[in-house]
Amino acid sequence: MDHVNDYSSDGFYMGLFLSSDVGKPLFNRKSFGDASSLSSNFSHLCQLLAQTKENRFVVSGFGESCWPLSIARDLPGFLAQLPELIKCAEQKTSHFALKFPLSTEQRQLDFHYIFSGYKIEASSPAIWRPIPRFEFVDIRRLQQLLVNMRSAIAHFILRNTQDTSVYRWIKGWAA
Repeated sequence: MDHVNDYSSDGFYMGLFLSSDVGKPLFNRKSFGDASSLSSNFSHLCQLLAQTKENRFVVSGFGESCWPLSIARDLPGFLAQLPELIKCAEQKTSHFALKFPLSTEQRQLDFHYIFSGYKIEASSPAIWRPIPRFEFVDIRRLQQLLVNMRSAIAHFILRNTQDTSVYRWIKGWAA
């Protein structure tokens, strides 16, 4: 199993835990479209990943060691946002958001740049109330968490495909 990040029960964390090679090519031209079908490509990928119980998408913090997120439902939307999240963190954008609109609690994280990192505010229109409401993450740690997640997905796909069109698609997304 690829452990993308060392899990920390203290503060904000996100990571992917993916099984190693599946032993057969999973992706081909029929199952993956081009870059214009980003949403369907990630949905297909996450449906496949969800079939293996060892695969996990973990976000923690704000009083919870593991948020109620699922690979099939929540990871596709996160992956679609990931390149922009990385860009914002690298450019030290003053404010950006990460949304989980399909989660049962429709959680959102708002990142506000201050000093050498981001103050993160968690919110939800549902019953969930984060405690604490704010957490801080160092800029280098946030960048590392996001880049590690992008690398984990990209490497998993590239290890499990033989179709060159998929190579081009994932390298374009991961660039």
